[in-house]
Amino acid sequence: MDPIELKRFESRLLKLREELGRLVRAQNGDSDGGRDTMDEVDQATESVEREFGSLAATNARAHLHDVSEALERIKKGDFGLCRECGKPIPIKRLKALPFAHHCVECQQALEDDL
Repeated sequence: MDPIELKRFESRLLKLREELGRLVRAQNGDSDGGRDTMDEVDQATESVEREFGSLAATNARAHLHDVSEALERIKKGDFGLCRECGKPIPIKRLKALPFAHHCVECQQALEDDL
């Protein structure tokens, strides 16, 4: 991979790591202040929002891990290589999902096995 393009991916991954970390921290800092003054509808709405936020934070934590692994692969020099077959992951796929672990074919095969 072109060193300039690799630097672009690194920059993008660093920004993504920051955004995901902010989302996780925001969810972890969520408080229950003011629940006593809410009616049942407000409490139900808050409960749904809290569940959604928790799901989003869980998803963000998983992606945060993937982003950190991708940054580590950049340092090791094997970023952009499929973990399954070892072939280069197409740039188009990496632009869509910069922390992709597999090429399209191997990812499809893994999903078909589920």
